[in-house]
This record gives sequence, C-alpha cells and structure tokens, in this order.
Amino acid sequence: MSVPAMDPLLFARGLVVELAAEHSRAHSGANASSSVVASVTATASAVAASSTGVAAAAAGGAAAKGGGASSHGVSSVSAWNAAIARDFQYAFGLAVVLFLLFVTPLIAGWAANGRWRSGWMMRTSAAEKAPSVAVNEKGGERSEKVKDAVVMDVFDRPALLKIVPTSVFVAHLRTLYNRILLRPFPLFHLTFGQIALCVVYEAVVVFCLFFKCLDHLSNFNRTAAVCVAQLPALFLFASKNSALAVLGKGYEKMNYLHRVAGRLVVLCGLMHALFFLVKHPFDLSKPIQQSGMACVIACGLLLIPSVSYIRNTFYQLFLLSHIAGWIAFLVGLYYHAPEFTTPYLIFCFVVYGLDVVTRVAKTRLGKASIVSLPANTLMIQSHTISSGFRPGQHVWLRTWNVGGWWRGWETHPFTIASAPDGASPLQGSHRLTLLVKAAGDYTKALNKKAEVSLGDSSAKVIGCAFEGPYGGPMLTDFADAQSVLLIAGGSGITFCAPLLEELVYLATVGKSSVRSVTLVWTMREAELIESYQAFLSGLVDVAREKTALEVKISLHVTRAPLNLPHDTRVDANLPSPVPHSTLSLARPSISHTLDNVAGDVVDSTTRMNLARGGGIVVGSCGPRGLVKEVRRAVGQVPVAKAVAVGGIVVCSETFGW
Repeated sequence: MSVPAMDPLLFARGLVVELAAEHSRAHSGANASSSVVASVTATASAVAASSTGVAAAAAGGAAAKGGGASSHGVSSVSAWNAAIARDFQYAFGLAVVLFLLFVTPLIAGWAANGRWRSGWMMRTSAAEKAPSVAVNEKGGERSEKVKDAVVMDVFDRPALLKIVPTSVFVAHLRTLYNRILLRPFPLFHLTFGQIALCVVYEAVVVFCLFFKCLDHLSNFNRTAAVCVAQLPALFLFASKNSALAVLGKGYEKMNYLHRVAGRLVVLCGLMHALFFLVKHPFDLSKPIQQSGMACVIACGLLLIPSVSYIRNTFYQLFLLSHIAGWIAFLVGLYYHAPEFTTPYLIFCFVVYGLDVVTRVAKTRLGKASIVSLPANTLMIQSHTISSGFRPGQHVWLRTWNVGGWWRGWETHPFTIASAPDGASPLQGSHRLTLLVKAAGDYTKALNKKAEVSLGDSSAKVIGCAFEGPYGGPMLTDFADAQSVLLIAGGSGITFCAPLLEELVYLATVGKSSVRSVTLVWTMREAELIESYQAFLSGLVDVAREKTALEVKISLHVTRAPLNLPHDTRVDANLPSPVPHSTLSLARPSISHTLDNVAGDVVDSTTRMNLARGGGIVVGSCGPRGLVKEVRRAVGQVPVAKAVAVGGIVVCSETFGW
C-alpha cells in the first residue's frame, strides 16, 4: 500500500495536541469534547501512518482483536508501541557502536601483530598414532605419563622486543576501571561494571515501558511490544558465533546479559497476558488467546528450569527445556501477532541459523586417545587437530559410546590444555589436548573408560567431535605487556599453561616484550603436579637457557600429603619436582604476589629511564572465589604504582556458568 508523505506542520500539530491530551488524561482524567478528540485521533492516525507504516498498522490490528478501544485510539497507541519497539533497536545498536569505538584501539593492535589469524577454525592434519603411556608404581599408587612428551629444540638467545611505555591516559583509564568497575559485586558473582551494564539495560526497558504509557491496563500491548523488541538482543547475547564477538568478548562472557534480557522478556510477556486478562474474559475458543496461552506456557518452560540450582544440577534438562521453550515461544508469537512480530522473528531465526551453520563448520569429527592420569585427571588428545586454536580457548566435546548411548547428543566445554603447532618451544605432539578433572557423571564415565590395566601400554581410542574454538583472551595480548602474572586454581592450569608455553615460544623468536612471567598454581593434591612436571620443567629450561625471559613458578598444595613428616610446618617450603620453582603447603597471597610483580616492573622501568612501564597482564582461571580474589587484589593496587607500571589488565576464566 502507498504511504502518504508526512507534512511537518501536520506532524508538529498532531504531536502537540496528542501531548496535551495525554497530559490531561494522566493528571486530571477529564474527557475532552468529542470534536477535539476526533481531531486529535485523526491527526495521530495520520502521524502513525507516515512514521511507522506497516508495523504500526499490524500492531493496531492485533490490538483491535482484543477489543476495548476505538479504532482511532488503537491506531494512535499502536503507533507509539511500534515506535518504542523500533527505538529500542536503535538504542541497542548505538550501544554496540559505542563499545566498538571504545575497543577499536585494541582491535587495531590485535590486527597488527597478526595473531588474529588463528583462533577461529581448527585445522586438521594426518592422523597421529595414539600416544603410549608408561605405568609405574609409587607407594602402591599408579601414575601414568605420556612418554617423550618434552624434547627441547636448540635456539639462539634472541633479544626481546622493546618495551613501549603505556600512555598516561591509558594507564589511568586501566587503573580507574580496576578500582571501580572490576571490583567484585557482593551478590550474583558479577563485577560492579557488569552490574552497571545490567542496570543500564533494565533502565532502558523501564523507560520503554512507561514512555507515553501510564495505564498499562488500557495499553496492554506496550509490554508486548517491549517483550518482542528485546528478542534480537536476546539471541545475539546467546549465540556462540554472533557479530558481537567484535567487541572482544566471547559468548560465555555475555551470558549474564542473556540471562537479564531473557528474564525481562519473560516478565514483559507475562505482564502483557495479565493486563489483557484483567480487561477481557478468558476465552480459549479465540485463536488469539490460544496462541497467547501457548506463549505463556513457553515462558514458564523457559523461566523455571533456568533457576541456578536446577540449571547447575540438571543441566541437560535445562538445555532441553530451553530449546523447546524458545521454539514454542517464537512460533506462538507468530500466530499471536504475525504482522508485528514477523520482522523480529525473521531476525532471530537468521541469527540462530547462522550460528548453527557456523557451529557445524567449526566441528571436527575424528578419533581421540584418552589416558587416565594421577589426581583423578583424564587426558584427551585428538589424533588430527593440531592448529587453528589459541591458548586459553575452549572446545565443546561430544563422544559416542561413553556412559550410555543417550550421552551421544551431549556436548561439554573443556579448556584446551596445549598450545597449537607453531606456538610451542617444545618438540613432540602438539595435537589438541584436554586435561579434565573427573568430577561429574560424564567425566567420571570418560575416566572409567580411560583406565588401563597395569602394564598396558596403549591408550584407549574413542570416536568424538570437537566443536570450536571459542572464547579465550580475545583482544587481550599477553605478549605486548612488560610482565605477566598467571594464577591457576586446580584444573585452571589448563588455561594458564598454554599461555606460558606460547610466551616462552615468542621469547625464543624475539616476538614478545614480556620480561618476566610468574605462574602461581594452587591445587588440593600434589599428585596433580605429576601431569605437568615434564611440561613445566621443559619450559623453565628453555626459558633459562635459550631466552631472556624470566620464568617464576610457585606451586601451592592445600592438602598435605599423607607421607609428610608430622613436624613439618604448614607454611614450609618443600622440594619441588619442577626445577627452579617453589612448592609450599600454604595458600598464596595474591595481593602480595601482585605487589611484588608490580614492584619489579617499577624497578625495571626506573633502570631503563622510562616514563612508565609497558603494563602488567594478569591471567587467572579457577573457582569463583579465586577469580574474585584476583580482581579484588588488582583493584587494591595503589594508584601511583598501578599507573607507574603502565596499568594492569585482567583476563579471567571462571569454572561454571
């Protein structure tokens, strides 16, 4: 249909009269004369037709099915509802653009060093023979290690890259962010910055709900419009491969925004149903109420299983209900108000379709060897994947014939515990390797299948699929800093170890400005060190003999070994199995360690007569408590010292969701 051109004078006149009428209805409740009302509604209808087009007319038609208002009044209200839904998209797009402008310098630096080329798609090569294992007896316990895991190459000692002092503006900006926005919020396992983003999002939603709509019983479609308007953002926050990745945050970092948006979508949808039923009788013989009830049921299917306890305890149930719930919700919306919701639904299905296609393209089928290691740890090594991923990233693993046939459709995320081929100073196998703690039913079933009888020298081979890689440091480049501090808790070493491996490699080829790397690893059982003993020893030897990089390793065991002498102090240092490292039974002081690292950077900067240091990057992975402690320690560094080192950047990974 043709849309008449909008007359500016007509628009201004209609807007003024409409605002006056709205003010009169909201405060005095008085009714205007019939002639004035007729002119106002006619003018508003003309404005609606010229400004909102088909979407406004469709929303008006959906509202008319509910009854209860004149055709002119419905058209005016529907125009504002459609405009609010459209303006929400503008606000969301503007926020994305502002964040993109903010991280543009990081994107430019990331593109300049060339490391952006990897980390998108895993690459395969010829299948490799399954790794053999050696089985030894130690005090009645069995320990298994991959043979010949570390063979050092010989390198010349190249010079490290020149330290570029961080600008005073960037140093102060990093410090301000750490002291205000990075601080852990007392509730919800979020930072103050994440809470601030949630509050801003919620404030925009509240504004959209109440702008020119003080009576939601009469205009019950406003809550429906705001509900539908949030769907594009909701799907972008949830997709593993969305365009929002350009902001430097993986999908797992945006999951909290997906939860906030999802709950507000459900809340607005339920409010719409409630306000409608207050004004209209419940009659399931009407198709529009049938589709509305289907949406309400879908909202319940989405909301109830997403409660933290249910989601964490029965994750597969949550996943199934979530998939069924959002499909039912979108289908119900289409039949409920097809003209208004169709553009939004098309966008959602396109985002989801592209995500599925990308996930299929990023999936690699093949074989993997599984080996049971000490401390209830399991090693899974691909036979074909050796590159295309970056240290710190994770993959989703799917296996067959492990723990029952029904587990073939399950996927589980695990951090890649190895650096890719071409990013390690160590010879040997650089196939994609996962080190998994056997904690849940799935990992316990894997570990049980991996157990080999004493004297068996062959690893078990399973069919599997690796999907990824995802996440990781993204725009945070550890190699551009002056000093790096890596803090791992338990199996969080799978995040930190590949980063250390890559930093040592970059130092061997002179492509890093990092002068020192400090690794602090806290674990319950000392047996966990055995899985990494040869690996860490090899890296320390390469760093000391072939590079100018200083590597410090501090190991902390929180559960004393049974064979420890009774007179040993809790804080005593024990002989470490890793050369040039320390082993202690005491928990580490993160703040003290960070203060020492910052002090070394300040001293080094002073000796080189630099205005400021090149910055410190702190990488951490472990339980939520450890990550909170790291963030708190970074925020407590004195401003003068934090600025002097060039600012501190934090890159954290947390267990769970």
